[in-house]
Amino acid sequence: MSYVTSWERFAREEGREEGVQEGEAKAVLRLLQVKFGPPTPEVESRVQAAEPAQLDLWLTRILSAATPEDVFDAP
Repeated sequence: MSYVTSWERFAREEGREEGVQEGEAKAVLRLLQVKFGPPTPEVESRVQAAEPAQLDLWLTRILSAATPEDVFDAP
């Protein structure tokens, strides 16, 4: 059995979280492209910089959005 230090455990957890965040950002961008056409560079930057909770909200909003703005600026 191998020994895992707390730093190694932390690094794995951080990597996993970053991987999930990257996957959600990729999903948001793909769904925006399918529904509304290619996203602008500004939209791509905004999505890439978003926190996980924001990405999750946008993934939900895409389903009922009529425009890209509805995804980001819904009340």
